[in-house]
Amino acid sequence: MKNIIVIFGAKSTEHDISVITASQVLSALDRSKYNVIPVYIDTNGIWWTGKNLFDIKFFTQNSKKSLKEVAILPSSQFLFKKQFGVFKRYKKIDCAIVSCHGKNGEDGTVQGLLELSNIPYSSAGVLASAVGLDKVKMKQLFAYFGFPQSKFFAINKNQYDVAGIDLVLENLDFPLIVKPSKLGSSIGISICKTAEELKDALDLAFMFDDEVVVEKLIENLKEVNIAVLGNENECECSMTEQPNSNGKMLTFEKKYIGSSNKKLGKKVDAKAKDNCGTKNGMQNLDRIMPAQISKKEQTQIEALARQIFVNLKLKGVVRMDFMIDTKQKQIYINEINTIPGSFAYYLWSDKYSFSQLLDKIVDYALDSYKGEQKLLLTFKSNVLSGNFKTKK
Repeated sequence: MKNIIVIFGAKSTEHDISVITASQVLSALDRSKYNVIPVYIDTNGIWWTGKNLFDIKFFTQNSKKSLKEVAILPSSQFLFKKQFGVFKRYKKIDCAIVSCHGKNGEDGTVQGLLELSNIPYSSAGVLASAVGLDKVKMKQLFAYFGFPQSKFFAINKNQYDVAGIDLVLENLDFPLIVKPSKLGSSIGISICKTAEELKDALDLAFMFDDEVVVEKLIENLKEVNIAVLGNENECECSMTEQPNSNGKMLTFEKKYIGSSNKKLGKKVDAKAKDNCGTKNGMQNLDRIMPAQISKKEQTQIEALARQIFVNLKLKGVVRMDFMIDTKQKQIYINEINTIPGSFAYYLWSDKYSFSQLLDKIVDYALDSYKGEQKLLLTFKSNVLSGNFKTKK
């Protein structure tokens, strides 16, 4: 039986969303196949494990007395548990399912630790994860590959302190949307149509990040999301969804709290819920599934999603958010989410249960790891002896 750790939490503004996602993952993992070990990173960055972490109600309490501090050490492949002030080997890790959202987890940091520890893991690699969370670098990479996107401008805090909003208005016209570069879950995002609103939006965004991306707002907008599952060897697309935003920006509250949890199109099959805990996470969002788009638009979005997945060297399950300008009939890529809320399991309900989806994610992680082990990571030479000719 494989030892699977589920890593979640972290010192991040999206800490609570990560707890919800992990609760769903922990509930859906097949216990007949895996020995499941929750690993929680608290808001101070300390790592913990314990049976109470399986219950989401535990996180409403302010006590860690039932938990044990743990750690992952480079080159070990083990989870270490602290006993009498000393970390000792606890369990060998066969695979890690990274369920963190935002900084210090989704951004390549945890992935880097797992790489150093020689542990297979579920999400994209270090570089792809870092790019996936950094909207500025993501959009610059989209531009490099020629993927269609709305016009944007990046500004950092130093530039803003010197030039103010004038630097933005020299490059873009209203209406605009302002986003912190390295943040998700619609936190710190604003729509602005006047100079005063732009200043307020930038002031807010810079409270969360030292770099901000400003985009030209598409007014005749239809949002369409799709998930891609796979690794460097193969990938497949999920059904599409159309968030019911009524032409307005999706806020944190609409995404994760919701008011009705009503589906306007095809309802998500009850089997897809897989006893995913007491919180529904991203399933709270009102959505139409599949999205109300033409067959041509569906084909274009799927093809573009596959291209992005391959070119950015993504892995696991990735949600991609697209925008359609219904007046110009133009499709744009908005952003990618390398660890989407709830792992976007609801988008796979016509193909896989959540448990089956997690099985495939683990299989892809192990397959990628197996391939990486075939690469040469050392090179023998006489450099240190002063002879710069390599051995034949």
